[in-house]
Amino acid sequence: MFLRKTISNFRVITLTGITLLNIIAPSSASAEGKLSDVLQVGQSRIDHAAATQTQVNELAASTNKLKNNFFEIRELVSELKTYNDLLSAQILQQDLDIANLKESIKNVSVLERQLVPLMLRMIETLSIFIRNDLPFLLEERLARVKTLDELMRRSDVTIAEKYRRVIEAYEIETDYGRTIQTYVGVLTIEGKTREVNFLKLGRIGLFAQSTNMEISLFWNSSAGDWSKIDKRTDKNELRKGVRIALKEIPPSLITIPIKTALSSEGG
Repeated sequence: MFLRKTISNFRVITLTGITLLNIIAPSSASAEGKLSDVLQVGQSRIDHAAATQTQVNELAASTNKLKNNFFEIRELVSELKTYNDLLSAQILQQDLDIANLKESIKNVSVLERQLVPLMLRMIETLSIFIRNDLPFLLEERLARVKTLDELMRRSDVTIAEKYRRVIEAYEIETDYGRTIQTYVGVLTIEGKTREVNFLKLGRIGLFAQSTNMEISLFWNSSAGDWSKIDKRTDKNELRKGVRIALKEIPPSLITIPIKTALSSEGG
């Protein structure tokens, strides 16, 4: 009796289990389908998130690039502004320079009109001075004046160059008064042309002496001609002066009387 009851209970449990399995089996299949759907949705979200992140990264990179470009352009604009300010200052200065040059050109035109007559008078004065001065290097000095006359007539030479040449001629004449100089030339003495050594002592005196010392002369400004030196000592001193000027002997004192060059008396 007990055994039958036990078997009966077992059958009931088995039937219940089978019934539960029949009930649970369809639910498990449905849950698995739902899980698969959930997983697909999750994967889709992950893929979408990954795609979104990629876009975010690309946008971030693009933003950084734009930001860097912005800073570079801003720096370039700043540099261009500084450069433009400098150019503006230079243009302003150039405008002032142009105005000054135009004014200077006007002044130069006036100055040229005033300077040309002045230079012509200077050349004429120099010519008169040379002809009345001691007659040393006379041909050379008069040739310089003639060159200045010709220079003034040339249109291809600037006023500045003409003025420079005139001043240069005056400076040369000024230097003659501060130097001792000797040079070889010719003199016509008693109808004979003789080669002599000229000795110029600044503008104090001008002397001439033949190589053999046979003839010794001084320029007599009062007579406007050459006068003889007869004293042997003066002749020797004159020879000494020539050698000093030629730097054959060291500089030293010479005792040619200055009055000899200023008076009409020789010796």
